[in-house]
Amino acid sequence: MKYIDRDGDTWEDHSGELLKCVHTSTESFAGFEMQRCDVEREYGPLRLVDEAPLMLGLARTIRAEVASVLQEMADDAYSEYRWREDVDADICYRVHELFESKAKALRAEAGS
Repeated sequence: MKYIDRDGDTWEDHSGELLKCVHTSTESFAGFEMQRCDVEREYGPLRLVDEAPLMLGLARTIRAEVASVLQEMADDAYSEYRWREDVDADICYRVHELFESKAKALRAEAGS
C-alpha cells in the first residue's frame, strides 16, 4: 500500500512496519526507510493513496495527447499531399480521415 504525508511525499509499505519513501521533492530523501510510527509522528497524517483514479487520469491524459498527435498527422498529411499530382487525392483524403477518426475515438475515450 502507498501513503501520502503532509508534505506530499509518497511512502510505500516495505517490510513489516517499515515504510520506504518512493517519491519526494527532496531527491536525497527518496529511498529512505523509517518505522511507520516515526513517519506518522514526523510527517503525518498519512493518507492512503488510491491508485485507481491516478491511473485512470494518466490513461485519459495519454489518450488525449495521442489524439492530438494523430490530428496533427491527419492535418499535415492532407495539407502536404492534397495538391500533389503524384498522390491520388482520394488516398490523401482517406489517410486524413483514418487519422482523424482514430483521434476522435481516443478523445471520446479520454472524455475530452
